[in-house]
Amino acid sequence: MAQFVAALNYHYSSHKRVELFCHQMGLDDTAEMPELDLRDTTFLIEVLRRLKKRGELKPEPAPKGVTTSLVFRNTVSRSAVMAVAPEVFGTWIEDGGQDLLLKLKAMPGDRNKGNKYLDIDTAMEVFIDLWCAVRITWEDHLHYLFHNKASTYTVLSNEQFANDHGLFERDSVLVNVNKNSSTDCSRRPIRMCQKQEAVVAVAGADAGADRSSSHKSHVRPMQVGNPSKEPVVDVLTRDDFIDVMQMINPYQDPELVKTVYDEAVQWCHDSVIQTLEQIWVRMEEEITGKAFYLNKKTGKTQWTCPYHSKTFRSGDIEEEAFLAILMQSDVLAKSPFLDLVHLAPKDLWPNSDMFLKQKEARILKEKAKEQAKFDAIKQARWAVLQEAEDARLALEEAEEERLRLLLEEEEAKKKKSKKKKKKGDSKAGGSSRKASTATTGTKDREGGDSRPGTAGSALGTDSRPGTADDMPGSGRTSPTPFAGTLAGGESLEEGNDGGGGGGGGESLEEGNDDDDDDDDGGSPSGGMAGFGFGFGEALTGGGGMFSKDRSESKIDYQQELKDDAKDHSFSDVF
Repeated sequence: MAQFVAALNYHYSSHKRVELFCHQMGLDDTAEMPELDLRDTTFLIEVLRRLKKRGELKPEPAPKGVTTSLVFRNTVSRSAVMAVAPEVFGTWIEDGGQDLLLKLKAMPGDRNKGNKYLDIDTAMEVFIDLWCAVRITWEDHLHYLFHNKASTYTVLSNEQFANDHGLFERDSVLVNVNKNSSTDCSRRPIRMCQKQEAVVAVAGADAGADRSSSHKSHVRPMQVGNPSKEPVVDVLTRDDFIDVMQMINPYQDPELVKTVYDEAVQWCHDSVIQTLEQIWVRMEEEITGKAFYLNKKTGKTQWTCPYHSKTFRSGDIEEEAFLAILMQSDVLAKSPFLDLVHLAPKDLWPNSDMFLKQKEARILKEKAKEQAKFDAIKQARWAVLQEAEDARLALEEAEEERLRLLLEEEEAKKKKSKKKKKKGDSKAGGSSRKASTATTGTKDREGGDSRPGTAGSALGTDSRPGTADDMPGSGRTSPTPFAGTLAGGESLEEGNDGGGGGGGGESLEEGNDDDDDDDDGGSPSGGMAGFGFGFGEALTGGGGMFSKDRSESKIDYQQELKDDAKDHSFSDVF
């Protein structure tokens, strides 16, 4: 560690990166707090992280003769630095980082790689300088808010430490006073031990005393007022602290405010303990090894522990702790008034309610515009989707209608084809039966008709029902069951449709479909239908007395039946 500190002191004035690191560690003045605190370190790391994210600061192989395996690049591209600048300072400064961009653009390029590259240390120095200016602006606003809300106290008795003579330790005792009557009084810390005074010189303490820092210190000096008046103390109570936090950002979560307050209380306590550790140093006797305490301010020693850490703890927040914690938590950076911090604090915060209402109205107006734009886009997309859906439904309906028409057309074709086929079969069957009947009649003429009621019958009379003798008193002769069929020029099978003897245009076999249901009816038409069915079977069978094998010439069988009806009557049979 000693060699490391010695190397830093040696390279302090020759290398900017070492100088920056020394300011972060507080090596330039070991008796004081570091000029760059945790918030500054966070800023530096954030800038380096953004540069690394853009492909910068990558290690490269070490040249020959260098013992290390990797060497980090000392240059970064100008374009990457100019891209990171508005990302970091875009919302922090009024011009959004445009002035910084002009500085970066005018900076000389690297001597080895050309104008497109910048030295990383030079670029970081520009970033740090602008950050310090931003931080001081924020601290000015926080300083105004602190003193505007702070309560003023006078110190009734200072803190005291335990000693070997039986004196016990105690903290300072404060008494509240009128704030307006103490405006010209000097300010002091709660405990006199926190007052910055010179301490006993130690080895290496003045190593960096002659160094001039290019960075501004964050430690603000105490107000110097009327020397004839007693100095007073300005602190924030818990309620005052919460009020200030709510004024900075009215939208903060109350739990977050409480957390920040607890951190401020702890920061105050740690600061006091650090100061006490610098004043009272615990040491051991060389011979006995017994511990004793040395006061570095006075040089006195004592065996009794002068203080306990639990004693110097207070719920009041001093200005230094207030500034450090709020800067560390980025409370002002997250405030809705961030874009107005370029105004003077006395112009901004007394009118914060008015600025907030204007900002909310502007935000609502912008949200309304964005919502209207979003609704228009949503409506347009909905119209496109609805149109597409309507087109899809129309296509589906058209396709369904086309399929329905195709099915109807196919069904019509099937019915038409079936009807044509049925009619063709009926005509073909009628023609064949006519030919068979004609030839059979010729043969019956030659060989004799054995049917009852014909000329060749043994009875000698026509016993078929439907003759004139079968209907007493009718006065006329009824034609035979076959007369209508043969007179119409149709086949015998067609004449028996539905059990009747008329020419219905259908075959005998089809006409007998309904006869089976009427067999038990007992009506004359049913009996005639049964007779016709048997007669048809005889005709279609191809044998017996109507066989075409016994006929060689075609005769007019219809005329023959008419002649038989004239010569014979139905009553001759009986």
